[in-house]
Amino acid sequence: MINVQPVITGIKTMIDMFSLQFMQNAFLAGMMLSFVLAVVSFFVVLRRLSFIGVGVAHSAFGGVALGALLGISPTLTAIGFAVVVSNAIGYIGKKGHLGTDTAIGIFFPLAMAMGVIFIGRSFWVSFWKHSGNHQTRFDCHCSLRRVGTPFNSAVF
Repeated sequence: MINVQPVITGIKTMIDMFSLQFMQNAFLAGMMLSFVLAVVSFFVVLRRLSFIGVGVAHSAFGGVALGALLGISPTLTAIGFAVVVSNAIGYIGKKGHLGTDTAIGIFFPLAMAMGVIFIGRSFWVSFWKHSGNHQTRFDCHCSLRRVGTPFNSAVF
């Protein structure tokens, strides 16, 4: 005999979840977006911009990291960085000999790599300023590790 009690409990939990007002709002917002985006996605694919959301969203990571490195608002630098990257994608897509998806594919990993470098530098710079011991560095696993010089290994 098959025990269906866990399935019934799961269904009851999902139904109970919709008694919360924010879940009802989230469901309605998702339904409205699904209808709008079903129409808009057709034009996005025709214009070869299917990768643009991912590319610009991930390029904002480079802006956040730049803000952390410079000690200014990460939100403002993320917005600025995303605007610069999206304009560069548009410029290369229109003026260059590359397709828009190709330009997005170039700038997406470039902006992510710059973000990784900026984050690594910001951790290294902040630790360098506060440590007094220039033979240690901060790595991404939140531990201190001895290195010969700060420049002889990767940032993290």
